[in-house]
Amino acid sequence: MSGPSRANRTDEERAEDARQGFAKLICYHKMAPHTICGGAFIDLIHDIKPDLVSNFKFEILERNCLKLYKAEQCIAKETFSKLAGQISLSVDLLVHKKRRDQIDQYLCLSAHFIDDDWKLRKWVIKYCGVSDVNMDLPSEAILKSLKEYDIETKILSLTAAGTGDLANIVKENVHERLKLPMNGQLFHVQCSCDVISCMVKKGFEEIDEIVDKVKLSGWSKSLPLWNLTSCNLLHALRKFSKNGREKIRKICKITERIDEITEALFEFRRPTPNLFLPHLQEIRAYLVHESASSDAFVSLVALKMLEILNKEFLRVLSV
Repeated sequence: MSGPSRANRTDEERAEDARQGFAKLICYHKMAPHTICGGAFIDLIHDIKPDLVSNFKFEILERNCLKLYKAEQCIAKETFSKLAGQISLSVDLLVHKKRRDQIDQYLCLSAHFIDDDWKLRKWVIKYCGVSDVNMDLPSEAILKSLKEYDIETKILSLTAAGTGDLANIVKENVHERLKLPMNGQLFHVQCSCDVISCMVKKGFEEIDEIVDKVKLSGWSKSLPLWNLTSCNLLHALRKFSKNGREKIRKICKITERIDEITEALFEFRRPTPNLFLPHLQEIRAYLVHESASSDAFVSLVALKMLEILNKEFLRVLSV
């Protein structure tokens, strides 16, 4: 809007601009609504322009955020309709444990594509609760989103954690409308974080009894990450026999090295294959070396981890 027209705005037009500005502040800068609806922020606005305070009600912010979402969704649909290339999807299933017997699960579906300016884009096209009795299952939520954005015939691949039915259900639906490359063999791309986590946990199976004892002695109520498992085990060394301490040190030496490699791997914001493949190869080379160790326990742990890595990644490389 030009200068003169802004100067001649009515009070209602100014108020509407302010309401839209608050919604953009929340959506574009990932701010929590309560930081705007109350506290010091409201006091500041009241000191600057008292009549704007009424615009900070939660109901007004919610309505305008949804209005902004619909506008952005229209832009996304138009972009996808004109897109000549294909779209890769990624799925994150986020879990919030409220109580011991109650877990909330959320699905975040992102679309990855290259725009007309040859820039790699990542747009979140769906975020919702799933698995509740009144909600869709993850696969149903994904399929509804593809239909809503009319991109069912433009999907190339799906990156998702785990090897369950989710990827297969989406694949079958997409394959009915689009001839997938190599008959869909490359459709399901396993999440690197998930593969590495499964690989390390496979190694920890060799000291299950020790891990269980550490859990009983004061483990966090939330499910631990594998690298935190190593830290907890090392802190509890004095509680175990000499043989137990040796096993912990040996397996933690392996996991610490993997942690060093993955730290460099996941520092990339968007790790395309040319960036993360060398790190995965470094992990494999390290495990191959350790699997030939003269120490039977070290060799066994490395072989079990290597089996998971080969199964998930070398399968793709050999296609």
